[in-house]
Amino acid sequence: MACEHTCNMLCSLKLGMSDNISKSIIKGANILSVIIPTKDRPKDLGECLASLSAQNRQADEVIIVDSGVKFPSEDVSRIWSKCLPIKYIRSTPGLTIQRNIGVTHSRGDILFFIDDDVILDNDCIRSLLNAFEEDRNGCIGGVGCEYSNIQPTSTVGKVFRLVFLLDRYSTGDIGYVQRSGYVVKLETSKASKVLVDQEWLHGVAAYRREVFGANRFEERFPGYARMEDIEFSYSVLKTGYRLKINKNATFYHKWSPSSRDDIGVVQQMAIWNRYLFFRWHFSSCKITWCCYIWSQIGECLLTAIISIRRRQLGRIRGAIKGYKNILLDIIKRVERPKKKDKVIYLTNQLGLSKLPVLVKLSRIKDVFLKVLEIQSNTDQNKPNLRREFAFSLTRISKWMIFPRLVDEAPDALVITEFSLSCLGAAIYCKFFRKPIILVFSVSDLSNSSLINDLGWRAGFILRNLDGIVTIGKQSDSYVRSHPQRLPEIIMVENSSVGEMNIIDMEANAIYKLIKKILK
Repeated sequence: MACEHTCNMLCSLKLGMSDNISKSIIKGANILSVIIPTKDRPKDLGECLASLSAQNRQADEVIIVDSGVKFPSEDVSRIWSKCLPIKYIRSTPGLTIQRNIGVTHSRGDILFFIDDDVILDNDCIRSLLNAFEEDRNGCIGGVGCEYSNIQPTSTVGKVFRLVFLLDRYSTGDIGYVQRSGYVVKLETSKASKVLVDQEWLHGVAAYRREVFGANRFEERFPGYARMEDIEFSYSVLKTGYRLKINKNATFYHKWSPSSRDDIGVVQQMAIWNRYLFFRWHFSSCKITWCCYIWSQIGECLLTAIISIRRRQLGRIRGAIKGYKNILLDIIKRVERPKKKDKVIYLTNQLGLSKLPVLVKLSRIKDVFLKVLEIQSNTDQNKPNLRREFAFSLTRISKWMIFPRLVDEAPDALVITEFSLSCLGAAIYCKFFRKPIILVFSVSDLSNSSLINDLGWRAGFILRNLDGIVTIGKQSDSYVRSHPQRLPEIIMVENSSVGEMNIIDMEANAIYKLIKKILK
């Protein structure tokens, strides 16, 4: 009843000033839409609407987006619709969701967002609109209002916040966002200009409709969505618009206790949402990460001090939950270096024809190639050439094959013949269950032209192979003629193609078999 009585009195007062109000609206080139998200605060909303009704420049539409469950504001909206052009919309809970719904249903050129526990000074809207109308080039994307009830901070508090890069007030020329993700607020009452440059705006601010073409309030902020105003305004700044604070557009923020989350939930949200804002806008640089970590040390100390003074242990529990969420998110997002498959290529003699294939294999990103060349008696004085290639090359004795493979522990093994050294490698792979691949060419057979002539040695190797790459049709026919059950075979055609194509085809065939087997 009190709300309805107040409304009737203000409506009667406005009837006597209707000519002045209509002239005020005609003079303003911009259509103003006021968007008010609310939840279970009908009394606070009534006082907010009363301050809107008393404005020197009236709003062209007032959009109330209500997510109330216990105390919906439909009755209050209906009462105040007698003297304000109210559009009432029901919504699911979530501050950013409600604001975006208000944007969708608005028709104004300027969209003015206010909280439901805010009381505007009588000249607030006119001061805001003057800033937009004087900006003929459309460079200003948003204009914020100024608190009339700023809480003073002690000298010790100011120094503490300055040292730890936390939110603080300053008497400088611009309000900016620190690399820690915290903001510097201007004491605009001490500023010489009416319009003061900003890098961010708080929740009571107006924006041109154009900025919503590329920006929306971030709905990944849950519930009360602390930090949503800073994140949105900073995103607007990054799209090329300028932001201002108009020190003549003032309001009183009551900080209503109604429909507020538990202090622990609020603290958890403050820490988590700050981290999200930092991650989205500043996390690409190591220096900013240092700033953020340093600021969180200060945040922890400040939380502990406030919790002890006010006996709010729930605040500490909320902070612990917030940092737990951050730690889990960082662990999930850390880029672990992709494990390379360690492949050993075993050969009795590294001929020049094999070098291009090995170089090609070594350049594959997820393969670490190591070549073992069996050292013969004539190679004792041959220099080690490991630094001349893109892969690691080591010469070893044939009697050291098995222990060397045990030491290297490769993911896969590639052999090129049926020698005793390769037999040792096959035994290792069978014992340790490692995949082994044969790259076979007829020209690689030293003492025999047929696999069958190699007897049990070839039979044992073939029985334990996981894949075969044959070079040419003749090699493919020889392998397939063996009575053993054979694994997957990939043939590389060596006729009617260029030398570089054969190299690519052989390297790709080996890689394809390795990945398929390891998968």
